[in-house]
Amino acid sequence: MVNQCAGLGLLVEQMEAAGQPEAAAALKASHEKCLADHPLVEVPKSESPSLVIRTWNFGSALIRWGGAGFPTRSKREISKLLKICQSCEHLKENVCTKCGCQCNEKEQVMNKLALKTEHCPEKKW
Repeated sequence: MVNQCAGLGLLVEQMEAAGQPEAAAALKASHEKCLADHPLVEVPKSESPSLVIRTWNFGSALIRWGGAGFPTRSKREISKLLKICQSCEHLKENVCTKCGCQCNEKEQVMNKLALKTEHCPEKKW
């Protein structure tokens, strides 16, 4: 069985070190509920980075974003960047196979394009 959650401990430690123990506890509780509902399974190797790497990348992005004051891109900026991503050979089903981030038109935290502090790992934007 592959442990898909190894990076979670690092993310929780970072949150606690950043003075956010309540958020870290909430993340741990949410994770435990998720594991109860969806036990870990064997994950086939894919083109995309592992879940551990994606978790690390996402946690690092959130820390950068928070440290900068949570700046976001406009819908227009997101659309412009999405067009660049959609023409890239590394985008598969709205996920970048280089960093593992979601790339879509939504203005939300789970969308790398919405976070003004983030950039393309291939330096396309």
